[in-house]
Amino acid sequence: MQERALQAARKRLHMIRHTMALENQRVPEADEHEQIECLAQKLIEGRGSALWE
Repeated sequence: MQERALQAARKRLHMIRHTMALENQRVPEADEHEQIECLAQKLIEGRGSALWE
C-alpha cells in the first residue's frame, strides 16, 4: 500500500509541478521528496479509493 501511495502522490505532484513551472513557481527538488512522502501518508490515512485513481 505504501508503494501505491507513493506512486499516486508522485502522479499528482507531477501534474502540479508542470503548472507551477509554467508560472515560474516551481518547488525546489529537495522539497519535492518531502512533499511526496507527506501526500502519500495522507492518502494512506484518508480515503483508500484515492490510491487507485
